Amino acid sequence: MRRRTVLTACGVGVAGLAGCTDDTRSRTRTDNRADPPATATTPTPEPAVSVTFDSLQPARVALDTDYLSISAAERQHLFVAVESEGRLARDAFAFQFDGETYAPLEPLARGTYRAYGDGAYGEETSNGWLLFSLPEQGDGSTARLSWPGGEWTPDESVRARLTAPEPPMAATVSMPERAENGSAFTLSVEVTNEGGIGGRFVAAVSRYGPQVAATPVERVSAFVRPGESVTRTYSQTLHADTDDVGDGEPDATYEFQWVGSGAERKVGLT
Repeated sequence: MRRRTVLTACGVGVAGLAGCTDDTRSRTRTDNRADPPATATTPTPEPAVSVTFDSLQPARVALDTDYLSISAAERQHLFVAVESEGRLARDAFAFQFDGETYAPLEPLARGTYRAYGDGAYGEETSNGWLLFSLPEQGDGSTARLSWPGGEWTPDESVRARLTAPEPPMAATVSMPERAENGSAFTLSVEVTNEGGIGGRFVAAVSRYGPQVAATPVERVSAFVRPGESVTRTYSQTLHADTDDVGDGEPDATYEFQWVGSGAERKVGLT
């Protein structure tokens, strides 16, 4: 009787130990389960962008219906060439100048003539120029172009031009008073920089007649170093009815506009 009781007690103890052992193993297996792998989030890299200086000028040449004119001469206009490997919107770029931030203009803003034949950065292409309209003068020492993930600083000479007043330019227009009907002739614009810093001269050239009321001719653009002169030449060919030529009267008028001045030249056909 006593022996049976002891064995029974021992059996209960073993069973109890077995139960404890199984529970421990169960908890160990549960605790050692690996967490499910986290979903890796790879940040989208910003598009690689390269920027080069294009031009800084005291006005823009604008198309006014069927002739050219000088626009916004009270501002300075910065063109930069941009190449982006990805689709980066135009309004992602901003130019900081004299403590203010400026967005690029729409390519055809106010009839910018260059946009009609010279590729601008825009919706259809990620390579081209951006145009910023800036105050006529300001502190250009900290000027920079920025976009998401990058920035570009103009070199020292450009920052100096942003700060300094635009140098005075003297221009001389040359073209013949007579030209042969249907034959080419040359018109030229000679520009002299009379200031102490380099600058860009821009002019708008339009023609009135023959056979047209008005038509654009050229957007003159030339960078001129201080004290130096630069000449731009253009070939022209005019056509008119033979009954209208050779009478000694002008058959066409060329109008030249630049900042602060301009010129007018007439040509008769023979």
